[in-house]
Amino acid sequence: MFTRIYSLAVCFATMMIIAVSGGIALYDVVQATNPMLTMNSWEYQNLQNNTVFRRSGMMVAPGLPAGLAAPTTEQSFDEYTDEELTHMREARLERVIADHRRNAIRSLIQASIFLIIASLMFVIHWRLAKAADRDG
Repeated sequence: MFTRIYSLAVCFATMMIIAVSGGIALYDVVQATNPMLTMNSWEYQNLQNNTVFRRSGMMVAPGLPAGLAAPTTEQSFDEYTDEELTHMREARLERVIADHRRNAIRSLIQASIFLIIASLMFVIHWRLAKAADRDG
């Protein structure tokens, strides 16, 4: 009797883990395939045009292309040409998209590991519960 209750309790717990991990994995697939859809609104809005990008402060973030370093205190953001600013904004957008995609893949791997382990635990304990039913 105890074995059956224990096994079914583990099955219930693993089903909760499978449900949560499955939801996370599905979101990660969406994020990896369309990172701009899942990107936070602040980043997305500030990378849409040069005017907003200039005001956002994202220009001073690391990862700017060589030769297009962020302005020093003596320089003004207004000293950049539209072409330089567009190049900086597009480079930043590419980096943000790559980071989102990488994070999604990393999270998908974690969720997959949880799914595999929880599924194995479920199968083992489901069989144990069925065996306890037969033994009666």
